Amino acid sequence: MKAKRKPAIKAKRSPGKAASDARLISECVIYAQEIAAFNAGFMADPDSNKDHAAGLGDRHHDRAQQALRKIATMKASTAAELDAKARILPMVIHDSPGSMESADEVFYRTFAADVRAFLDPLVHADWLATKDKAAA
Repeated sequence: MKAKRKPAIKAKRSPGKAASDARLISECVIYAQEIAAFNAGFMADPDSNKDHAAGLGDRHHDRAQQALRKIATMKASTAAELDAKARILPMVIHDSPGSMESADEVFYRTFAADVRAFLDPLVHADWLATKDKAAA
């Protein structure tokens, strides 16, 4: 006798969140978690050369860099996406002291472009409102 299979139930998204948000935000979270795991390994390694952490941490660092390369190619088009990129910015800066890998540079440039693209309509609307108040 076979057991009846329950139909799969899809998780519902919150109404205010666009479907595209999930991918960019997930990559930002992956970047943050992988960098945190990488750094935690070095803090836990009692060896002064950090040989254990270096060997074990490579996969975390590689996955973080892979996520950052993806993030750098993804345009933030919602406030949540822009917020996710802004939240990892200090981590990206901390992860590359004194040197800048190409993924870092692309991330900085695309983040700046995303901020401008997101804020331009808001700044323009504020300018129009100020202009209308001055004319009145």
